[in-house]
Amino acid sequence: MSLSSFKKNQTKLSEDIDNKILSLFALGVSYRDIQKHVAELYGLEISDGAITHITDKLLPELKKIVAE
Repeated sequence: MSLSSFKKNQTKLSEDIDNKILSLFALGVSYRDIQKHVAELYGLEISDGAITHITDKLLPELKKIVAE
């Protein structure tokens, strides 16, 4: 998988990569370390904004949990 296979402003990388980012984020891993991990595993450079977009998917679930 190469960086060139992704379009500019693409918000979903792949289900596997998105899930890996969410898992790392849930464990409290910093954005910088998530970026390093994704670069090492997949050879991709991702921005803070891309990580934020992916982790924002958790917000509705977190709001449900807090409301209960």
